[in-house]
Amino acid sequence: MGNTKIVFFPDLSNYREFPNNEAVQVGDKISYYKWTYSDQNSQSAITHSATVTKVDANVYATEVSSKMGESYGIIYHHPRDIPESYGVAPPSVKFPDGTVRYNRVYYRPK
Repeated sequence: MGNTKIVFFPDLSNYREFPNNEAVQVGDKISYYKWTYSDQNSQSAITHSATVTKVDANVYATEVSSKMGESYGIIYHHPRDIPESYGVAPPSVKFPDGTVRYNRVYYRPK
């Protein structure tokens, strides 16, 4: 799918990143990253962002709202249902030097 994307870096100044084992809540933000090397700057790796709109009984995000490209309105989708150009489905990537970078990072208001 040929999505035209313009990435505006989300203003996370009033948010804190939280660990992947912490329960997700409606209203949390999620940023998607596509890492090409282990010490890459997060602003060069970010590809997409969304807001959590639903969680399941196990407190995993099951739906987020976002825009898929400049010409689209707000859509609702599963957090892993994004075009490959926006990121990959696995939660993390491990580089040969042992560094692990997360492909989806969640943030909550401070």
